[in-house]
Amino acid sequence: MAKSKGKRKVANWSAQDHQAARDHKAAKKAAKAAKKALASGAAPQPYVHKREALKRDTAARVSEAKDVLSLQRLKRHYDSLREQALKFDRVEYEEARERKRLKAEDDARHKAKSQKERRALAKKLDPSQWSLKGGARPASSVCTSDVRYVDPHAAALSRADASRLREVNLL
Repeated sequence: MAKSKGKRKVANWSAQDHQAARDHKAAKKAAKAAKKALASGAAPQPYVHKREALKRDTAARVSEAKDVLSLQRLKRHYDSLREQALKFDRVEYEEARERKRLKAEDDARHKAKSQKERRALAKKLDPSQWSLKGGARPASSVCTSDVRYVDPHAAALSRADASRLREVNLL
């Protein structure tokens, strides 16, 4: 849809309208450059928009930079492997393996010990395992006059008395 030049606006350009105008302009410039190159006898160069040419990070430059960085990384890795191969000593390697094995065993022992400590701590944090002192103790363990407390000896005596009363003397 075309933009009107007068005071009365028909509609604003959409993104597609702007893109179509840029494509048309680029095609015209490319045709003009090809005609000029044909006249001079040189091979036609593809048209590159000025913004694209002046961009800092074009796709080609980004891919070149990635290639350079990957080559540098591979070279560093190669150099480190080469240095390790030159300095390799079988005895030191075996000693290092033994140290690593001993450290793993020590860590396993430490882990088992810490598991025991965790279990002890869990037991300590369990309220049913606490031995309360002072005002925190329940009344049944402090007061003998507590109505909830049932003395087992007194209960046995009262059962014996009740069974004695139920006995019938047949003589």
